[in-house]
This record gives sequence, structure tokens and C-alpha cells, in this order.
Amino acid sequence: MSIEDEIKTVDTMVKDVELYVKTGVWHPDRELQIAKGITETDIALNQLMSGHSMKTDVLTDEQMKIISDLLKRFNNSKDKLPSPP
Repeated sequence: MSIEDEIKTVDTMVKDVELYVKTGVWHPDRELQIAKGITETDIALNQLMSGHSMKTDVLTDEQMKIISDLLKRFNNSKDKLPSPP
């Protein structure tokens, strides 16, 4: 998978978490799904940032900015997750 494809995949994952946060309502039936999505997104972001730094492919400044933005959006969403009543 190319770096562009990986960035698109992680962007979709971040958007899923953001969408859940925007509902502003805790959904007990989605709790496990969201927790799994957060874990998978966290892993994917870490791999994206560290995995490619060891390859001969060097991330461009634009790719680094996109990844940085994804990380900020993801962390902001995690901080705003709806809580159980």
C-alpha cells in the first residue's frame, strides 16, 4: 500500500471517530466498535509516522503536514468522546 493510500485509510478512520463525537451522545451498542476503532486508528497513525521513517521513501513536507493534522484531529476527538450518563 502506498503512503497516499495509507493516509486516506487513516483519514477515513479519523472521520469515523469524529462523526461519533459529533453526535454528542454515548451509544452503549457502539461502545465496543468505537473503542476498537480508536485503538486501530491509534496503531495506524503510529505506524504511519514511524514505519515510513525507516524506509527509503522519505515523507514529503505535505505528507507530514497531513499526518500531523490527522493526529491533531484524532487527539481532539478522543478528548471529546461522549461519556455514559
